[in-house]
Amino acid sequence: MLVADLASKSFFFKWLGYHERFSVFEPLLYFTTVTNQGVAWGIFPWAHRLLLLLIPLLLAGIFIHAWRARKADTFQLICLGAIFGGAAGNYYDRLVHGAVRDFIDVKFGALYDFPIFNLADAAISISVALMLLRQFLVRQRPPVS
Repeated sequence: MLVADLASKSFFFKWLGYHERFSVFEPLLYFTTVTNQGVAWGIFPWAHRLLLLLIPLLLAGIFIHAWRARKADTFQLICLGAIFGGAAGNYYDRLVHGAVRDFIDVKFGALYDFPIFNLADAAISISVALMLLRQFLVRQRPPVS
């Protein structure tokens, strides 16, 4: 996930430059290059420095959790790996570029303009949603003694 995220950001920002838009499937999908200092979807832009301190702790927590679950649950490991890779990719952006680089721009005509995001954001969001969905929908069997 980390490699795919950084490679895609590098490609789109070299191809389009900063603050440019390319129509992929109008009026639904565009590539629009922007930067974001905030958390998800640009909220809390003042938290940039705090995130530089907190994200390594989050990454360490994800790694420890994945290490403990490594033999028990492949699905959870895949999701944790995607979350870790996505968070690491966005952290790299914060360190190197001073902000997270986003480029996927989804619009629903004039009805709704979804915040611009990147592959890391998608991996984190989808993985968290899948883990939560699984937690609520799949009945866990007790471990065999």
